[in-house]
Amino acid sequence: MLYENYLPAAFGHTPTPEDPRRGAAELVLYNPTPDPCQATMTVYYTDRPPRTLPPIAVKPETNELVVMPGLAPDAFTDCGFWGAKIVSTTPLMLNLIDGVRIVVDKPRFRGGCTNFHGTQLHREWHIPDCLWLEWNLALKGDLAKAPWPFNELEHLHILNPNPRPAEVDINFRYRRLEHTTMHVTIPAERVWQWENKDKVPFNQSYSLKIVSSEPVSAAEVRYIYGLRGLDEWGMTVHCAMYGVPGPFPET
Repeated sequence: MLYENYLPAAFGHTPTPEDPRRGAAELVLYNPTPDPCQATMTVYYTDRPPRTLPPIAVKPETNELVVMPGLAPDAFTDCGFWGAKIVSTTPLMLNLIDGVRIVVDKPRFRGGCTNFHGTQLHREWHIPDCLWLEWNLALKGDLAKAPWPFNELEHLHILNPNPRPAEVDINFRYRRLEHTTMHVTIPAERVWQWENKDKVPFNQSYSLKIVSSEPVSAAEVRYIYGLRGLDEWGMTVHCAMYGVPGPFPET
């Protein structure tokens, strides 16, 4: 019997002056069983066909660490946003450590990373806590009144590992505003990534309901950046949120 796990939200990039984003990943594969395991990773990208890598051996009752891009430099070096399917011969628990960072010379905040475990595929996902926090706009530049010294933006990641495109409706369920829906087509065997900065009303909390024609995996990452923009003290992870699969029982 084979077991499948999916990871939708990873990033690989070497910073350059033109694109200062930094991304490298660590993946821990934990085999809780008394049997040896072979785990095969298929990597999905935003803009190219997937790659299937040689199997990774995971000993019984312990874990194995693989680091990207070192695991397969031709697959992960400067690959941008990526996701993965891990097919294993025993049940596995996964922990992916990653995230996008923009590092400046004297950042106000260091550290932070995403942590994602393997998930299954579903046609409906809910993400309960979303926001684009922007004090510069809200306070019309009078940043002395900002209650804390940072803004926040979020990245939404959806992995479609299927051989067919996924037609996806993303319903923005605002706390204080009228709900809106965005429709996207995610090509077959691709990762889709979307940043909410400048694309949703600022300082308006919302939740997401994601409905897809194909089973997918979904996750959200929240990032902190400076009050005056990304150049002030870079960007680093605040928190990461997996979607919660639906549908929920009707009341």
